[in-house]
Formats: sequence, structure tokens, C-alpha cells
Amino acid sequence: MAGTTHDTRHSVDARETTSLIASDKVEGTNVYDHAGNKLGSIDTVMIDKTSGQVSYAVLSFGGFLGFGESHYPLPWDQLRYDTRQDGYVVGITEEQLKGAPSYGMQDTVDWTDSTWRGSIDSYYGAGRADDRRMGEGSGRAGGSSMGTGSSMGAGSSTGGSYRKV
Repeated sequence: MAGTTHDTRHSVDARETTSLIASDKVEGTNVYDHAGNKLGSIDTVMIDKTSGQVSYAVLSFGGFLGFGESHYPLPWDQLRYDTRQDGYVVGITEEQLKGAPSYGMQDTVDWTDSTWRGSIDSYYGAGRADDRRMGEGSGRAGGSSMGTGSSMGAGSSTGGSYRKV
């Protein structure tokens, strides 16, 4: 709008409001378990192109200075923002996270693979409405709960969810 100016002196940041936040501000945000222990930080978010909704937050966990680090996709609806911790809280422990589907820094994930996404959703007990509509994924397969899903971590030979580059 030509000639229109906005006073941003009263806003914390032009990329954030009380209910909206820019994706680049989400990336790098710490993630904690319910006990307040830091699990890692958000590396990236995966957004559904059609609905515009965030589907997954990819948690960066483990390693040192980027070496040995693994990435754990978490269904977005599993995260809750906690203003006291200035980070997201999830209802899983570090031990449960270690058993979750993951991939390494050098791996390339095939996000078009419905088996890969289904393994994530099943592990966390999350049924993705868009997958059910399209007949993809397994949603809450067999009523599985966290900790009982398959681990498809770096070097795993199960599925075909990612490949080494």
C-alpha cells in the first residue's frame, strides 16, 4: 500500500505476534520434555503445500557441534509452546525419542513416501487427517502408542524412507 507506514515500536518483532510466528523464528527454538529437560531444538518445519498447515517439526537431537546429530520428525500437534521456557514442550522422554523414526545429517528423506510418514504418525499415535482423506499412511495403526513404533534411524534397512547421499 503506497504511502502507508506501520508503527512497529510497540511490537516485539515484526515476525511475531501473540498468536503467529515466522518459520525462521521457530527454527532453533528449544524443545523440552514435561520435566523441563531439553531434548533438542527445531531444525526445520514441514508445511503441507495444499492446506498451508505445519505437519511436522523436525527436532535436531544429539551429537556435538553438528557431528552425530540425528533428526526426529514430530507431528506438529504434539508440540505445545510454553512461554515460561520460551520453547516447545512434548509429552515424550529422551528414551522414547531415541526409539522414534529418525534420520541422520547425511540422509535425504523421501517425504513423498507414505510409509515413512505413516511410521512417524503411528509412533506418536497421531492420525493425519489429510492422509486419511487421500488413503495414505496408517494413522493410529492398531492403536499403537509412543515407544512401540519402528525405529527407522540412520543406517536402518527397514522401509525405504530415506537414502544416503
